[in-house]
Amino acid sequence: MVSRPFHLHAAPRGFTLVELILGMLVTTLVMGTIAAFMSAVGRGWTASDSTQASTNITAQAHLRMQRMLRQARQIGAVRTGALDGSATSNAAVLYWKGDANLDNQIQFSELALLEYHPSADPKDALTLRLYQAVLPSGTPDTTITDDNEIFTDAEIDTFRNLSYVNNTYTVVARKVNGVEFHKNDSTSLPRPTLDYLIVFPSGETEFGTVSPRGVNVLPAGHPNG
Repeated sequence: MVSRPFHLHAAPRGFTLVELILGMLVTTLVMGTIAAFMSAVGRGWTASDSTQASTNITAQAHLRMQRMLRQARQIGAVRTGALDGSATSNAAVLYWKGDANLDNQIQFSELALLEYHPSADPKDALTLRLYQAVLPSGTPDTTITDDNEIFTDAEIDTFRNLSYVNNTYTVVARKVNGVEFHKNDSTSLPRPTLDYLIVFPSGETEFGTVSPRGVNVLPAGHPNG
């Protein structure tokens, strides 16, 4: 009978306390790096979404302004306003939307007012609003006796304060920090141009210029009409 040598097999060795601590430290460092990377990616996505939203708001405001004013028949009284809110009167434009019944005269239903309302306004602050006449059912439209009135500054307040105008308006742009309007006109120029500047919370200032695309004719009551 052949004898075989007897070998003692050592039991598997476990981790020492030092090795466990080092392993946990390495794992923590790796997980921290991954978490920081994912956080940076998330912030990038958030910033991208915010920038995209701001760009969309700016573009929409610009397109609405262009669409409304380009279709106008005539631009009337204009209040310049101020981008920093220092003006005593808010930026506003009273304009003749169009001659719906082709009588070359202005009816109240054919007027519209674009006006900026700053942060001090308790309702819909920091908005650019569009006011239009919404006549109650059965109420006849009224022709302005002197078409030249739309070129008078006081008519801005008169039109806005009418009961069938003041109660309804459309917000053209929200979160607007400042607006300015600049009208380029003269008594011999029937189609003026209007420059506008709109400041948004992002600090972006939108500039545009528009000229009415309607027929080159002034209302009958205007001195040159």
